[in-house]
Amino acid sequence: MPIEDKAVVSAAEYLLSKQQPKGGWGFSETNTTNPDVDDTQAALRAITRFSVMDDKYRKAWNSGLKWLFSMQHDNGGWSAFENNQSKSILTLLPIQNISDSFIDSIASDLTGRTLEFLGKNVGMTFHHPKIGDAVNWLFDNQEENGSWYGRWGISYIYGTWAAVTGLRAVGISGDHPSIQKAVKWLISIQNPDGGWGESCHSDRFKTYYPLAYSTLVQTAWAVDSLVSVYDQPVAEIEKGIEYLLIEIPYQIKVFLILPVRGCQATFIFIITVTFIFGHCCH
Repeated sequence: MPIEDKAVVSAAEYLLSKQQPKGGWGFSETNTTNPDVDDTQAALRAITRFSVMDDKYRKAWNSGLKWLFSMQHDNGGWSAFENNQSKSILTLLPIQNISDSFIDSIASDLTGRTLEFLGKNVGMTFHHPKIGDAVNWLFDNQEENGSWYGRWGISYIYGTWAAVTGLRAVGISGDHPSIQKAVKWLISIQNPDGGWGESCHSDRFKTYYPLAYSTLVQTAWAVDSLVSVYDQPVAEIEKGIEYLLIEIPYQIKVFLILPVRGCQATFIFIITVTFIFGHCCH
């Protein structure tokens, strides 16, 4: 779709109107004072091309980029809402899942996604000190099996996708031991049908729990990770793409909602994509 398309222009103007005074963007319209790293990098991606042509977008883009770097922790990583804040003392409180609820920890997924934006949209590489710090943080926080834990998605497939694509975007070679270790892990958990699937128990127990079936979104994450590493298709990529092409038509369902007595609604069609976020527990 061309950048001049009315829908694209309208969406860009909407994003511009939602930038917060600090320079970042929040998760929702109602969040007007507390921007977060992930939504900010996502909004910056969307207005990158506009920033080259229009001064008001360039100003917003520069402000957002400045805020994004201001949120980088001293050790190189990014969390969602805070930087260089330690609230580990809260973990002493006898509250279930307090670490997830009250502590804005540095996350592999946020660090990886931010790196991917900075590499692809800003043109930065690991030679820049700040990028190098983030790269080293990811290297230091890779799991023994080659994966990365993702806090804001399910879970190790998500984190590994973000880390691998982020590292590759800033110039880390696909032959790097860390990348190859991640690739080996992804290939080892591919399902016989060609897809990937992970349970939300992974998030609960902080260890990888496979699903008994594959999901579209987790397969897409895994395939995208492998595509970022290989110059040519390999069998695992081809099997993953084949799964996506076969399953997408079957995982889109249309439901007919019949009229309900006392309501003025008539027939409503709802289109849903099953398991699109991969948050189903099994």
